[in-house]
Amino acid sequence: MSNAYRVANTVVMSWAVLCSSSCTVFGDTPVSVDVIRVDQVPVVNIGVFLRSGNWMGIQETDQQGRAQFSIPDEEAGEYIVCGIWPGEGFRPEGWTMGDIRESMEAFDSFLSEFSAPMMVRAELPIAGAPALVEIPVVAGITVSMHMANPDGSTVTRGEVFAPRTIAATPIREWNNGVVELRGVPAEEGVEIWYRGYSPEYYRLQYPAGLGNQDVDLGDVVVPQYQPDAMLSMTVTESVATDSAGFAIGANATLIATDASRVLGFGLIAQTGALHTAREFMNEEVSVDVPAGEYFVVPGMVCGSNVLRVLELIAEGRAADLRNAGVPVVTCVSNQLVTYSINADSALDAIASVE
Repeated sequence: MSNAYRVANTVVMSWAVLCSSSCTVFGDTPVSVDVIRVDQVPVVNIGVFLRSGNWMGIQETDQQGRAQFSIPDEEAGEYIVCGIWPGEGFRPEGWTMGDIRESMEAFDSFLSEFSAPMMVRAELPIAGAPALVEIPVVAGITVSMHMANPDGSTVTRGEVFAPRTIAATPIREWNNGVVELRGVPAEEGVEIWYRGYSPEYYRLQYPAGLGNQDVDLGDVVVPQYQPDAMLSMTVTESVATDSAGFAIGANATLIATDASRVLGFGLIAQTGALHTAREFMNEEVSVDVPAGEYFVVPGMVCGSNVLRVLELIAEGRAADLRNAGVPVVTCVSNQLVTYSINADSALDAIASVE
């Protein structure tokens, strides 16, 4: 099974809403993607996606663990992004439902044993020159937890994910408060992000030194969200995706300048205004947030720009972000603050901090 696809400008890395596409048969820049375990064993018959510019292809790996692509020169961007395809969300042209089911089963089997980066980014060589990209595969584990409110009651929905990994696609609903996050790398330093009903995200690291064994974190308490300020903010001229392929146009993230809080919001498409699901349904134009000073980052919470800003703050470089012009909004208790940013300018400012 193989096919190549050209997708619209907005690529939403939620497979259920991936943009529809049209078939491109021939291309000019050959790209090979190897999916290889650390013990050099190839991963065969697993779906791989590759995107460059507005072009996207999906292929399965062969017996050598290699997926072959051919990108039309007129479609190629400056870089390519590839990763393991979960086999769901849409049906590529020429694929039967049986093909899709087999691909989903292969992905499900992969998650039970292995992990990999959510995406791998590489520079695209001169048009026509062959390129080789490797998706490294490591041992993966399942991290289980019981999501609870401070009063001990069960949290039944929210988000749980591991950024930068194949487990970066959030789990949003679970039974009896028990979340099982599969495909988490069995290595130290991996963060699990979670939230409950509020827009505030929390981070934890699972215990180190447990090897390749699955981990049960027990009760994970979601703190009570305590907003005391109001923010009315719009994001203008938002680009379609960040450097890792995550959608920017539909989201914005507030990061406390000391990294003590991370708040994720959607954007109303017609206006670029922040909203939560509740406020959007009520057609309100402001969101409730805890008072404080925040960097404003266009894009999803698990996107590369948000993670980069958090890294820089951890390195003690918050002042560099300010000096580069990354937008900062100050939310004051019991007050409504109105603010607007230009997404392209904000992203350029983040990129300028090296």
